[in-house]
Amino acid sequence: MRILTAVVVAGLLLSAALPMQAQPCTGDVLKVENRILELTRTGDVDALAGLLAERFVVVNATGRITEREQLLERKAEARRVYKRLEAESLDVRCHGSSAVVVGTAVVEFAPESMAHYSGQYRYIRVYANEQGGWKAISLQLSSIEPTVRP
Repeated sequence: MRILTAVVVAGLLLSAALPMQAQPCTGDVLKVENRILELTRTGDVDALAGLLAERFVVVNATGRITEREQLLERKAEARRVYKRLEAESLDVRCHGSSAVVVGTAVVEFAPESMAHYSGQYRYIRVYANEQGGWKAISLQLSSIEPTVRP
């Protein structure tokens, strides 16, 4: 029993001392995540649609739910004009054919376009590997610091 305990403890210590290796999907998911952020900034609705699953849903910082089609329609109408949209501290967690990205986003809207929602947000985007490619299936935002209110 002592030998088994020593082997288990040694294995735990050794695994804790080794550097964490990137998970297999990390690079691919980060590419899609960065592309989604770029397309959101630039407003390329057609390209963005190709990276969102058919049942994609957003839960924003106020708890409002927006379905994929509604989101794409709003983007096509150019209702949101970004002065700044940057993601930081992206952490990808792979789980078989799904992945979760946790990050921080700094968002600044133009004065004529929802400026009162400018601020810093923590977000979680969930991905599924569908037909050999990663697609976003959901996004949830939480405000980190108070948003600017009129």
